[in-house]
Amino acid sequence: MRYLLRKMSSVIMTLFLVTVITFIVFEIIPGDPIAAKLGIEADKVQIEALRKELQLDQPLIVRYKDWIGNALKGDLGISIRFDEPVINLIQIRMMVTSRLALIALVITIIIGVPLSIITAKYDNKGIGIGTSIFSQIGMALPSFWLGILMTYLFGLVLKQFIPGRYVPMEQNFVQGLNYLLYPAIAIAIPKIAVVVRYLRNAIMDQTNQDYVRTAYSKGLRSHQVMVRHILRNALIPVITIMGMIIADILGGSLIIEQVFTIPGIGRLLIMGISNRDFPLVQGMVIYIALIVIAINLLVDIMYHFIDPRIKLN
Repeated sequence: MRYLLRKMSSVIMTLFLVTVITFIVFEIIPGDPIAAKLGIEADKVQIEALRKELQLDQPLIVRYKDWIGNALKGDLGISIRFDEPVINLIQIRMMVTSRLALIALVITIIIGVPLSIITAKYDNKGIGIGTSIFSQIGMALPSFWLGILMTYLFGLVLKQFIPGRYVPMEQNFVQGLNYLLYPAIAIAIPKIAVVVRYLRNAIMDQTNQDYVRTAYSKGLRSHQVMVRHILRNALIPVITIMGMIIADILGGSLIIEQVFTIPGIGRLLIMGISNRDFPLVQGMVIYIALIVIAINLLVDIMYHFIDPRIKLN
């Protein structure tokens, strides 16, 4: 309980610092969101009227106080670019990004974990060496290049989907799932390589431990020792990596969403920044910060359940 209270205090302090820094940065960087919204044809009267309506004529400390008070009530303000509540925009885009993240995560786990075991088991043999080479190449390949490759190969050549024409799952589940599959693969390949690299090393470290030899002496088979003992202990350092991967994907895959024209969190953040849509960007920053903090907390708790010797202190 004390651990959770300390964590919550840390969450509040982190979010506070994030909001303060975001407010200050947007005050410093050049550009006028009002002028960008109204266009070059707007006169000074229109600009000042909208500035007053959005309370951008108020001092920074006053605007921050009003924003933080509304945010505590669940109101993140109105987007300057879209004229919609920021919370609604984030919720809609979060659904798309969450689906993409889930598919990418499933691919990463169902391929990354078995490959790690194979690579560790056949370390000095052909299959193990081949898998190690794959992981090295996978870590070096940027996601945006893989996204372009997927678009060209599966979109333009094999005609498996129409590039740039996103299909919502609510409209057509099969087509929507098929469209998200290819960007998910582009996201997953470098993540799989990272998982293989770390989990392989962890498995090989655990294989030489005394408890493994004891398990074999009891008559347990290789797959039983791997699943019940080695893999469970090897997962501890890998959970941190998986937590970082999940937070990274849920935070919005900026480049992949741009390449595949997916209306997710990443594209929304880019549009907010390019239009200097301060309420939208501030809400997005809070969302991403909460995702990262929540994932880190979940990882800490999972440590304890995987290995009860690890105390939540």
